[in-house]
Amino acid sequence: MGVFLGALLLNFTLAQYQWGNDKFNYINVATFDRGQVVEFTNLEEFCHSSILFIAFAQYDYRLLGAVYILLLCYCFLGIAIISDIFMEGIEEITAQKTLVIVKDSMGYEVPK
Repeated sequence: MGVFLGALLLNFTLAQYQWGNDKFNYINVATFDRGQVVEFTNLEEFCHSSILFIAFAQYDYRLLGAVYILLLCYCFLGIAIISDIFMEGIEEITAQKTLVIVKDSMGYEVPK
């Protein structure tokens, strides 16, 4: 009986999860209203980021729409700032005036 419990505890601590042909030691399941996200890793802890949200597509579509609109406005604002700086450079280049002198049919130099 003690050998059986020892083998049972040993198997429990060495549990492995398989996804495709890969084997993992740890699993994390996050449940949402619209589905589940299953994470596998061989590290001691899962990666938690403040930039990348877990299961972003699982959130409410109104929230996703609002985030999409905000990011779209942010991108357009960045493009507007960069294009404004670029257009100032174009205006500087095209505002330069040069005097071109050519010879007429009589050989005199005249401004064009």
